[in-house]
Amino acid sequence: MIICYDNTFEGLLSALYTYYTTGAESILASSSDLFLLDTQLHQTNMLHAAKTRDRLLLKFGVEVYENIYYAFIYDAIDKENSIIEYINSLINKNICYNEAMHKIYSYKRAIINAINRYHGFLRFIDIGGFLYAKYEPAYDITILLTDFFDTRLGGSTYMIHDLSRSNLLLYKDKQHVLINLKHNVEIDYNEDETYIQTLYQAYFENISIKERQNYSLQRSLFPLKYRNHAIEFDGFRNKKKDK
Repeated sequence: MIICYDNTFEGLLSALYTYYTTGAESILASSSDLFLLDTQLHQTNMLHAAKTRDRLLLKFGVEVYENIYYAFIYDAIDKENSIIEYINSLINKNICYNEAMHKIYSYKRAIINAINRYHGFLRFIDIGGFLYAKYEPAYDITILLTDFFDTRLGGSTYMIHDLSRSNLLLYKDKQHVLINLKHNVEIDYNEDETYIQTLYQAYFENISIKERQNYSLQRSLFPLKYRNHAIEFDGFRNKKKDK
């Protein structure tokens, strides 16, 4: 029997509890296309999820628990099997280098690299009492950005909008709320914000020395895939369209 869970982290933890207590064959996310196999839909049990979490933390520590979470949000096709193999290697005290550990650590590196890049690449705008940023990350990392921006923005109220997943995180009064949006959100800039963006774009364009332009280095330091919602590059795109 293959356990088919709801593709949430709590659902995965609950499915892991069932996997290890019933001897199921494997675990798959409900978004998989493998429904022709002998699958059983798994109803997330928050009590079982909590027991799995507590067991992992008690037996293996915070780092292992974090590694499993990183592997989950990396969203590889075989992430569930990799996580199971990783846990089994720890249970069996097989500390030798193996493929499962290699996958888990590679997923972790990719997630951490993405988080670190967005620390510098995410652009906030003032929309009247709120700071708002939109982006389209490859991974579901919004909640992992909060510690950094809580401090960097000095406790200001802010929103981070993940356009890829239609998720919006709101930080206000030291509280975080993550919601899934059912409709598109249109953001209107006020005159002050438009003026500031114009100044920033002009500064970005004029500070460079044309004789020393190095587009290869620029793309290396600020990759193209992170520029869609960067204010300075928005300005250049709009100018090209006007021409």
